[in-house]
Amino acid sequence: DRWAKKGRPCLSSPALIAANVRFARAMFDTFNMPMVSVMPVDGFTSICKCKLCAGKATPERGWRGQYSDYVWEYSDKVAREVYKTHPDRKLAGMAYTTYMLPPTRIKKLSPNLVLTIAQHRVSFTQDADSRKFLQELRRDWLKNLPAGQKSLYQYEYYRYAVPGKAQQYMPAFCPRA
Repeated sequence: DRWAKKGRPCLSSPALIAANVRFARAMFDTFNMPMVSVMPVDGFTSICKCKLCAGKATPERGWRGQYSDYVWEYSDKVAREVYKTHPDRKLAGMAYTTYMLPPTRIKKLSPNLVLTIAQHRVSFTQDADSRKFLQELRRDWLKNLPAGQKSLYQYEYYRYAVPGKAQQYMPAFCPRA
């Protein structure tokens, strides 16, 4: 498929789901990892164009929700399979860019799928609209989490310090790798 050559994985592919399940189980069994990520690569702004993926985008939900159902369906399928053998381990999914909004086609996520919301720390100090959006986003996501797992993680960006606007922004930390 020509899209696969451009870095767009087919999240509807049974083979990809099975490979991710095997990977997560191997990470748990080999390295005793408590949590493994199942989120797509950074910059995931278009989906596969194969027959399996047809109709899975929801552009009517806007940029932040256009691939939510597609990405979270994939993450949920992987999580449910892993849960069968590793119910004590977690898989991390991230509400990010084009799949930030909660899915509309999944009532409750797998009990081992942990939600992380990516946000810029400055969103709470920039303006009331950004703060309100993030607060509503958290409330909406909490409705999709299974009973007993009403918690979420936040991935904070601290990299947007702007010279001359120090009163609005947190410092940008650049540690060495």
